[in-house]
Amino acid sequence: MSSHTRKQKLQAHVIGALIAFTIAVTTIVPLIIVNIQAINRGYNALDIARTFYEDKRLELLKVEASYDSLTNTLEVSIKNIGGIQVKVIRIWIVEEQTSKPHIYSVNITLPPGTSTTLTYNLSSEPTLIGVETTRSNMFYYTG
Repeated sequence: MSSHTRKQKLQAHVIGALIAFTIAVTTIVPLIIVNIQAINRGYNALDIARTFYEDKRLELLKVEASYDSLTNTLEVSIKNIGGIQVKVIRIWIVEEQTSKPHIYSVNITLPPGTSTTLTYNLSSEPTLIGVETTRSNMFYYTG
């Protein structure tokens, strides 16, 4: 084999290797980057979930109630005795006579240490009052 033919074969091998390397870099590297991004999104989702459940454990409400049978008025007092701000979204009231829950949608934000009082007209004394938060916690008062 002549030296000219050897040079051509060597050039062909080098060019082939460069083409293979280029294909590998342009396909495999983006796949690696996409996988790393997907893993990071997974870690971000886990961080969000962990924060949600940590905050959920820190929520603590004290629910008290008084019912006036002369006026059929119920006063519900809600105090945030936990360490974080709590958003109340629903009040559940079960009356003694009906045993069906009345569900009232509310939008109340309670920073730590604050309280609010809500008034409802009922036909009978409540047996159970539930206060629901945006973090799906329920706090109860049983009369």
